[in-house]
Amino acid sequence: MIEILNSLDDEGKQPSIMVPMGDLDVAEHNPDVVDELAMELATIKQPAKRIAIIGSRNLAITHQQMIDKGICTRCRKRKSDYGYKTCGICRTEGREYKRMKYGKPSRAERHTKGLCYFCDKPIKQGYKVCEEHYQRNVDMSRAENARRAREKMIREGILY
Repeated sequence: MIEILNSLDDEGKQPSIMVPMGDLDVAEHNPDVVDELAMELATIKQPAKRIAIIGSRNLAITHQQMIDKGICTRCRKRKSDYGYKTCGICRTEGREYKRMKYGKPSRAERHTKGLCYFCDKPIKQGYKVCEEHYQRNVDMSRAENARRAREKMIREGILY
């Protein structure tokens, strides 16, 4: 029923699939007749790279459609995380790739190498941050909003 033309014609076109458009109601009784999914797949004319796997069906889907449906735009398999276009696994792989490519240590490795948690400056003795970030944190802890937040946490029994 489906004829696949494997040869390229004179103009160098890609192979095409011929699907009969006859009565499809016979498909339930006759296993030789092509089902609707096979017809749908046969009519897709986009390259394989643009086809995302959604559930058990192969459907052509654009980048914007993946974002709208909440599908990870990198792997096209998992649901994207809230507020992101990618899933957590792909973001982790991307961070790891960039870290390896540019040779930047992860935040966990920074302290062991003597680097500030936030930047690449040397750490202050006995801390995990440089002098500049230490002063910023001290100033922020003395701010009015920080004082009110501490008082609120003491009232709620979170801080003692």
